[in-house]
Amino acid sequence: MLSKKGERRKVTIDEAKTIFGTNAVFKGELTFKDTLCIDGEFEGKLTTSDKLIVAEQGVVLANIKAGTVICRGKITGNIIASQKVEIYSTGKILGDVDTPSLMIELGAVMHGKSNMSEFIDHPSFSVTELTPLPTRKPDSKDDSEKKENNK
Repeated sequence: MLSKKGERRKVTIDEAKTIFGTNAVFKGELTFKDTLCIDGEFEGKLTTSDKLIVAEQGVVLANIKAGTVICRGKITGNIIASQKVEIYSTGKILGDVDTPSLMIELGAVMHGKSNMSEFIDHPSFSVTELTPLPTRKPDSKDDSEKKENNK
């Protein structure tokens, strides 16, 4: 993440309102508010409209629906994030990601499909804004002369 000065700001466990520590193991379905940081192990289903942080030691085996997902550890499962997904260099995601914004840092691993199609429907984006790549139309006189000279 970038600070106001444009410097990279490390997402820390301190941001989290709830923390699953390194020795915590949880199996089940969890719905939460605010920010949750998992530094231990979680298996099941995670749902929130807020932020999920998987710390470097965190291991998550779950389908996730969240506002924002920040991955520094390992996530196995599909992710639907309404705001964004960030995968840092130590992060690994094994599953499909559906989000309007996806950031993958150099060294990160993502094995699955990514879908950012909601971005296309965003009012600030228009397919008509995209300009086609320029194509060279051959000038028949120039091309025919080159062919004759090459014979």
